[in-house]
Amino acid sequence: MSQEELTQEMLSYFHNWDPTLMKIVQKKKSIHNWPLFEVEPLEKWASDSGKFILIGDAAHAMVPYLSMGVTMAVEDAATLCKALSYVTNKRDLKPALKLVEKLRVARTKKVQAASLANGRVLHLCDGPEQEARDAAMRPSVDGALLEQSPYGMSDRATQDWCYGHDVERDVEEAWAKLGRSQRIHASGLPEAKLC
Repeated sequence: MSQEELTQEMLSYFHNWDPTLMKIVQKKKSIHNWPLFEVEPLEKWASDSGKFILIGDAAHAMVPYLSMGVTMAVEDAATLCKALSYVTNKRDLKPALKLVEKLRVARTKKVQAASLANGRVLHLCDGPEQEARDAAMRPSVDGALLEQSPYGMSDRATQDWCYGHDVERDVEEAWAKLGRSQRIHASGLPEAKLC
């Protein structure tokens, strides 16, 4: 699509908006159209060799409708760091990376799906469904935090699930199930247990 076509498309979207906005769009020399793509979740992040693992968008690119892409990348990194803190020798590396993969794939799949679903809800065509959505979301737009809502981030349960996840606890519990519960301090010595 040419710059002229993009400009005309933008103007058609905002034709009923404030005239000032229309002037800004008309004066813009270039407009970028950033397509969003749905990417199938990967089942495998860790290499068979146990020498590397994908994290962040490389492992689970997602659309932005839940604003959780960076959060997932940070959780991936924290999970990886915590798992690596248990590695005491070369043969522990592969199980550590497989553990990270196991812990993270399930959660990121759910977040990817929730983000896609939220995108569909946010982009409903005008009509009865859109009006019902708007009415249900009105309290959260006015600043209320609902206990439950069928629409995305406007309820406490969804926010707690998104932002209250403890990846370090996940690793501790999973590593202990592997029969490897000793954590290694950055010095290379076992971490001291406090009484």
